[in-house]
Amino acid sequence: MVSTYIESGSAVLGHAWSGTGKADSNPLDVVPACHEANVVDRCRYGRTSADNVGAMTDKTTDGDLQALYLSAEQRWMQGWLAGPTIEGNPLHRGDLAPAVDVVDERGVSASLASVWESQPALVLLWRHLGCGCGLERGERLKEEHQAYVDSGLNVVIVAPADLERVARYKERYEIPVTMYSDPGYSAHKAFGLGHWALEQALYDAPDEYCELGEETGRRFQEDRRSQGRPLVDDPWMQSGEFVVAPDGRIRVAYLYNYCADYPDSRVFTTAGRLLG
Repeated sequence: MVSTYIESGSAVLGHAWSGTGKADSNPLDVVPACHEANVVDRCRYGRTSADNVGAMTDKTTDGDLQALYLSAEQRWMQGWLAGPTIEGNPLHRGDLAPAVDVVDERGVSASLASVWESQPALVLLWRHLGCGCGLERGERLKEEHQAYVDSGLNVVIVAPADLERVARYKERYEIPVTMYSDPGYSAHKAFGLGHWALEQALYDAPDEYCELGEETGRRFQEDRRSQGRPLVDDPWMQSGEFVVAPDGRIRVAYLYNYCADYPDSRVFTTAGRLLG
C-alpha cells in the first residue's frame, strides 16, 4: 500500500489495547452487551445510503440503534479476522477530487463536489465511529475549526456509517462541522485510500493482537463496548484529509500513516489562504 505523510502527530488518549482506559462519562446506553444472531439479522444497515434517502433520525428508536450497532460490530469482527485486504492507490495534489454521492444530515443524497463548488474545502475521511483517534481528531478539530473558517475553508467530515449512527456521534461529541454519511466507504475508495498494513494499525499493540485471533478480537470489542464506544465497521481503513479547490483539483493530500498521525493544521490553513 502506498502511504505518504506530511507530519506525524502523537496519541493523547493512550493505548487502546490495555483495557485500562477510563470509561466514557456518557456511554452509549443503546449498545447491547450481547450478539444474538436474530437481532443482527434484523438490522437495517444501509437504509440511509445514497440509493435510499430520506431517513428521519428523530424517528429512530433505541432498538433501531441497537440493531445498527450490532451489525456494525459484526462487520468489524469479520474484517478483523480477514485482516487487511484493500490495496490503496491514493490521489495526489493536482488530481481531480471524486464527486461521489454521499448522504447529508437531512438524509438526502448529495454530491461531495457540492462542498467545494463555491469555496475551497477540507474533506476529512473518518476511519470509523469507534476509533479513539477519531475522538482525539474531533477535539483537535474543535480547537482548529475557527482557523479553518478564517482561512476560507469549508470543512466537512465523511463518516463511514449509517445516518442514525452519524447523527448520534455528532451530537454526543459536539462535532462542529457537517458530517456526511457514507456507510460503504465509497468516498475513501474513490480518493484511493486502502487498508493499513498490520504494523500501521497495530504498532502499539501487544504481539498477540497481530495474530488476529477471534478471542482477542472479542476481548477488544468487549473492552471498547464497556467504554461506550464499540468497535464498528472496517478496522483497517486508512484515514485521509484533502484540501480541494473550487475547480475540483486536490491542493493538499494528507494520508495518515497510522491512527494518531494527525496533520498540522497550518498546512491546511495556508492552503486555504492561498486558494482564497
